Amino acid sequence: MIHNENSRARILLVTGIHQEELAFGDKVTALLSDQGIEVMRIPNGISHSMKNADDQFYYNTRHQEIYLQLSQQVEKFYHLLIDLHCGVNTPGHCSDLYCANESLMLWLETHAQNFIDRQQLRLIRIIDQSNQAAYDNRYLHAHTLIPEKVWNNSEFIYLGLEIYLDEEGEGVEADWLLARELIELLQEVNVH
Repeated sequence: MIHNENSRARILLVTGIHQEELAFGDKVTALLSDQGIEVMRIPNGISHSMKNADDQFYYNTRHQEIYLQLSQQVEKFYHLLIDLHCGVNTPGHCSDLYCANESLMLWLETHAQNFIDRQQLRLIRIIDQSNQAAYDNRYLHAHTLIPEKVWNNSEFIYLGLEIYLDEEGEGVEADWLLARELIELLQEVNVH
């Protein structure tokens, strides 16, 4: 259940899961106030680069492991895990929020309407691929390599925040400010 209260949610923002995205995460976190959010910077995350099928296997394995380790550090300490990423979208900066929690998705529909109206934000529900028919078509759906123990955890809510840049790299100020605005919006949510 989600409550919008004056008190801030205990939030952990994770940057650097992917090595190539660490500089972007550093730029975003430098703009955040210290109040109500903790940052976990992963300096040696996994790399997107894969050369062959064997690399894909090791990438998937490392991906699973890093998230399982992360969940152990989040459970019982935080209500909301924001997993910050960046991708490329040449037409301009925008973002996707990935979440399995229906209460948070409904809250975002209302409270992030300004971002949605400006086409800077899409809400995407993470679903269990084996039970896809159980989900309505209210949101776009996505499957993930992230273990279900992370994205569908009863102890905390997982939210993936993907900011799309014009080109690979650390992004530009407009990208960092969009990420900061969305993170600040999420600080208004208190999750119980």
